[in-house]
Amino acid sequence: MIRSLVSKIVNFLRNAVRAEGKPITLIFVATGLVITLVQYREHLETKRIKTSYEHVQEWEEEGYKAAFDVLSNTIRKAEAASVSVLPDDLDAEAYEAAKLNVVQRELANASEGELGAEIDKLIYFFDKLSVCVDRNLCDEDLLSVFFRDNLTRMWIYSSSFVAKRRQEIDGYAALTIAYQERLKNPPKPSVWDSLPF
Repeated sequence: MIRSLVSKIVNFLRNAVRAEGKPITLIFVATGLVITLVQYREHLETKRIKTSYEHVQEWEEEGYKAAFDVLSNTIRKAEAASVSVLPDDLDAEAYEAAKLNVVQRELANASEGELGAEIDKLIYFFDKLSVCVDRNLCDEDLLSVFFRDNLTRMWIYSSSFVAKRRQEIDGYAALTIAYQERLKNPPKPSVWDSLPF
């Protein structure tokens, strides 16, 4: 596809050079060049969307969703268990903060076994998404629709596990952290993105 686009551009430029004093030919060449650029941009966008859907499919078929379900079930159980250890006299905000603290501690303690392996698997998946988005190989908005809530939920409850793991493994979850930050503060669109074609 790229070779054909390059050859079209080269042919247009050759024709433009031969078209000395023929403004109508130059107009056609310029129009052809714009059309070629539009087609190329549409091709890239289609490819990004396809790659994004492949990640969604991978999430569902390669065990990442199952890993997230294990984490979610553990979170639900820890939340239910936290009710019995928290005092009743806390206001709503303090109660939620205390509950979060209890659940995070519980997850950090439980993450040495199977749960730790499941979180590692999820971190690996989100690391891959981060690279895909940073390299502009995936559609960031589409991936955000599918994975923002999952990553946010995982991050809220497993951040103490990740902090502990980062002390043991240099660079652990660095890409996932960057992706999480990017989801919180998306980059501003470039000039290229604002063009009508």
